[in-house]
Amino acid sequence: MAKEGEQLEKYLRNKGLSAYDLAENLSISAQNVYYHLKRDKISLIFKERLARAGYNLFNLPIQPDVKNNAAGDAARNVKSFDIEIENLKREIEYLKQLLAAKDEVIKVKDEVIAAFREGLRK
Repeated sequence: MAKEGEQLEKYLRNKGLSAYDLAENLSISAQNVYYHLKRDKISLIFKERLARAGYNLFNLPIQPDVKNNAAGDAARNVKSFDIEIENLKREIEYLKQLLAAKDEVIKVKDEVIAAFREGLRK
């Protein structure tokens, strides 16, 4: 599976756009675009920003902005942040599980080392 940053880079190439063009269209720095081009996973917030600007390569259910609507944008932003918070909560739980598994592996490793040392002493 291709990394999302690589997918974005390929998409830009196919459209004949540079990172600078995208940065200008999104009103962000080119450095910010390059940051995302190097990512394995691009944040949902950045994907939504791309989709609202008409670059919906990740097929989000978002239509490009036709006009500036501050109230609508605020509501969409709150919804996006709610989604991002839920995603982050799930990621935190997953990381806690990984940490617990790592601790268990370390415990077993220590037990094996202790048993090996005990065997050497006999």
